[in-house]
Amino acid sequence: LPETPPLNLGSFDIVINPNATLAANSAALAAFNRAAQAWEARISDPITVSISAGLSALGAGIIGSTSSVTLQAGYSTIRNALVADAALDTGDAITASMPTAAQFSAFVPIGRSLSGNLLGTKANLKAMGFTGLDGSFGANDATINFSTTFSFDYDNSNGVTAGFMDFETVAIHEIGHALGFVSIVDSVNAGMTS
Repeated sequence: LPETPPLNLGSFDIVINPNATLAANSAALAAFNRAAQAWEARISDPITVSISAGLSALGAGIIGSTSSVTLQAGYSTIRNALVADAALDTGDAITASMPTAAQFSAFVPIGRSLSGNLLGTKANLKAMGFTGLDGSFGANDATINFSTTFSFDYDNSNGVTAGFMDFETVAIHEIGHALGFVSIVDSVNAGMTS
């Protein structure tokens, strides 16, 4: 089936700011930019996401690592911005059903509490319509590093060489984290004792 482009395609842009090691590896940088273009083809928000990226030594078994700029605001502030942004797309009407602060309730395990705030990546908050974030928190939205200890195939157009890691697919995955596709559940569960 043909892929359906996003509705209301805007000028979504991902800017890759490579460190010296990544800039010196033209094949890796080209693969990284192709990964960014894959995301750009699917997202319609008219924002720019800036990612610092590099190749460096990472811990054992770590292929890539993403650190997003994470911000927090009151539940109502983020909830209301999310509902207002979703109202622009007819397919997102369900978002208006998200509970208000007065309607919200949660089970909180013993020893835990709610702060009344929500966290969001800077990229997510930009997509919700928050402005001035670059001026207040810097131009960088995330930092992505790829391990120098893995063998990468930088061009998957003809398949991936046996024993090599597909760099472009890893880059797509890591950019997803930079854009806010993350889960805090593992972090919360890791802090729980049985």
